[in-house]
Amino acid sequence: MTYKLDIILSTEEILIKRLDYSFCEIEQLNLDVLAEEELKKFKGFLSDKRRLEYYFTRVLVRSFNLPHKLNYLETGKPTLEKGHISISHSQQTIIVAYSESHHVGVDIEYYKDKIHRIKHKFLAQDEYHLLNTDDLKELTTIWSIKEAVYKLMNVPGLLFNENIIVKSTENQPELEVALNGSSTAYPFEIIFFDKYLITYLFHLEQIK
Repeated sequence: MTYKLDIILSTEEILIKRLDYSFCEIEQLNLDVLAEEELKKFKGFLSDKRRLEYYFTRVLVRSFNLPHKLNYLETGKPTLEKGHISISHSQQTIIVAYSESHHVGVDIEYYKDKIHRIKHKFLAQDEYHLLNTDDLKELTTIWSIKEAVYKLMNVPGLLFNENIIVKSTENQPELEVALNGSSTAYPFEIIFFDKYLITYLFHLEQIK
């Protein structure tokens, strides 16, 4: 069983950790780290790929030493009795962000050319004019920003191509969420790596 766990960002407001793992046989896993209900869910997955993803997500969450149990809303959003948490995974990389006092949303995206085939599903009309939507890195950044916002807000029916509009990804990154007849600009942060990027938001106090 091979995995690497490290800290991506640590401030007074937010802690973000990353775990990279290698595929291994299920028999190699130490299932003692899973609680009874987690073990039941783990065994319910049909593919080893999904089991490994679930297992190593639990390993990463455990590394935060949180005093409260991780639960999930009906929408799939992870929640804690105290504090706020967000989880994202892509390929064999898992990201977990935690904030004691702020709502948080995090997303990881690998750069993949196939995103060009689906950009019409998530780009707002304004973004075609404001941003370089033909560039792979820019397009992946836009998608990641919207994923992070969606996870943080947890509003059913929030549309990527209508309600979430990215104004800028450089210099002064800015996005606008248009909802219920009003629009609000929100800040966010992006961390770039060679093959992927991580987007996070953590201080939208008004989101409940």
